[in-house]
Amino acid sequence: MNNIPAGRLTTSIRYQRGHVTLLTAILFAVIGLTTMGMFNVGQQSTNKVRVQTVSDAAAHSVAMVVARDLNFKAYTNRAMVANQIAIAQIVGLASWSLMLDNAATNFSYITTAFGWIPGVAALGNAIARAASSIESAISQAAPRIVMVLERVLDALSIAQETFHLATVDMARETFDDVVSQSDSEIDTAALSTNGVLWRSFRNTWNGQQGRYRAQRRGDNSRPARENRARLEEFRGVTERSADRFVDERSYNWLPQVGFIPLQARMRKYGGSDLVPGVANNMENFNWTAMDSVGFEARTYDADSFRWNSWREVFPFGWGAGHALLGSNRNFDYAARVPNRNARWGNGTWKLSTTTSFGAQRYGSNNLSRSDGLRPFYDLQQRGFVGDDQLNIQVLLLKRANNVRTYNRLLTENGGQVQPRFDVEERGGMAGNTMATLAKAGIYFSREHARRRDGQREYSNLYNPYWQVHLLPSTYDERLLAAGFAQVRM
Repeated sequence: MNNIPAGRLTTSIRYQRGHVTLLTAILFAVIGLTTMGMFNVGQQSTNKVRVQTVSDAAAHSVAMVVARDLNFKAYTNRAMVANQIAIAQIVGLASWSLMLDNAATNFSYITTAFGWIPGVAALGNAIARAASSIESAISQAAPRIVMVLERVLDALSIAQETFHLATVDMARETFDDVVSQSDSEIDTAALSTNGVLWRSFRNTWNGQQGRYRAQRRGDNSRPARENRARLEEFRGVTERSADRFVDERSYNWLPQVGFIPLQARMRKYGGSDLVPGVANNMENFNWTAMDSVGFEARTYDADSFRWNSWREVFPFGWGAGHALLGSNRNFDYAARVPNRNARWGNGTWKLSTTTSFGAQRYGSNNLSRSDGLRPFYDLQQRGFVGDDQLNIQVLLLKRANNVRTYNRLLTENGGQVQPRFDVEERGGMAGNTMATLAKAGIYFSREHARRRDGQREYSNLYNPYWQVHLLPSTYDERLLAAGFAQVRM
């Protein structure tokens, strides 16, 4: 060690330090480039996930607007049914009170004939006065109540159409709010300028449902026939929603008495029905009600060993009431209802004499002007509607210059990336744009509220069971979205 010159030792040490510095510089450059590349990849991945999340949220939110309107239509359709049933109840109550008044009056005549029995005549007169008071109160209140219910029906129909027309704007506003509040650098013009996807939304909205209404008499065009069929369906839903008082208030006032060969009973028949009518040459439906009570008898047929049918022997009470279309004042039972035996409690005309009294005397007992069944919305397709048929698609784009890569950060802070160190020169975002596609379906499901009869209920606008979920996009939809994204680059 002592034989080595000092100058040579110093030169050897300096030479080794120079190699380490060069290698360290190269290593730092590689680490820096790798870090910039990893940072850029992380930023692109993060933004891709964010844009896809925003697409899903936007599609789901717009679909919720659609489902909300479908449920609103179902609620308002049901509300219109409920108000129609309320009119039927009022019309039926007016008819029933007239029947009760006439029956009580006839009962007072009978008790007067037995006036020699203490208290009998007074009882009959008291019942007649009470029935007359009830009828008077109902006859005064019923027209006003029907008039109010008619205006409520108008409001419900108008609200349904107004909400429908406003839904497209609400959907677009919801879409803009979700996207802008989630990421303001996303291109929100994609949905509005993409004619295919936006047209798909409009077709979903306007092509899958329709507004149905009364038609002009004699119009046999295809749309008119479709409107008549849907109005008849609405009438069926309304009649099936009626309670026992509206549907059939028929029962025995006095139980049957007697033995072979003769039996007798006092039978009450009545009901309210939604029957066809015409006003201003427009076909629609209006409510009519009839109530009859009388004595019936039947005889025993010894040859066939069975009882014969019941037959009317004495009329006792009758009444009728209506809420007729337009300016109609009188209801002609014989001309307008060919199958009378199937109407008004399925038996009013079994008491033919009694019911004829009511038809002749109260055929003009029109409580209020009616506009019948109002225009309403329903699905154009009957039966099952798949969740892929009612769907919303959202395509969002984000430009490369809106992704905060290393180059952008350095440029924003006054720096500049040397070309030899630019990791984005050839490995940047494809087409300088990232695109995401999301799809949400609106479907009808009543699994959480099963029907009592155990039957499956298909899609309809009479019950508010419309829900939303995200759906996978098909290959054709992704291909179409990719083509649109290329055009927007």
